[in-house]
Amino acid sequence: MRVHRFASFALLMWIPLSLAACSGIANPDGAVTISQGIYNVAIVEDDTGSADKPYTTTFGVRPTRGGTTITVRSRGDGFFEQALEPDEYKICNTTCTVVRVAAGQRTRVDYTAGLGSSFSRCDLPTIAECVAQ
Repeated sequence: MRVHRFASFALLMWIPLSLAACSGIANPDGAVTISQGIYNVAIVEDDTGSADKPYTTTFGVRPTRGGTTITVRSRGDGFFEQALEPDEYKICNTTCTVVRVAAGQRTRVDYTAGLGSSFSRCDLPTIAECVAQ
């Protein structure tokens, strides 16, 4: 009976640790240090049936009304954040999306790379060109 309880305990401890290892930061809300801007964990979709994995990548971010493009890079664990002024922003990698940052708010931007990318496709050669489009 004791061995069974220990095995159950070990299994219960192993599952969350293995999930955290596969998916980078389990709760990006707890990792945010900015008070206003964008954040989340970039992941790459695994089409082999394995768990999605954190993804190190670079985004171009620019106000939709025009202006300077800034570069945001996700860490090894996929986490990224960038303080931004209230505005509407176009965010691009090989795909793009538009998000609004409200005053005093953090906007969670979901990014999944892979066959079912979560942003719309951009076929221009560079991130800067995609953002400027």
